[in-house]
Amino acid sequence: MENEIAVIYVNDTKALSNRIYKSIDGMDWGIYSNGVDALFEEIHVYTP
Repeated sequence: MENEIAVIYVNDTKALSNRIYKSIDGMDWGIYSNGVDALFEEIHVYTP
């Protein structure tokens, strides 16, 4: 997936949109927090 747009919704509200550049096939991706505690649950990934 390269030169694609990713849109992240939290509680049915758009929270982040981002374009993906220079992705590497077979590499993992993730969601993380920096400097704070966070809990991510019920994550669903949809592709058009």
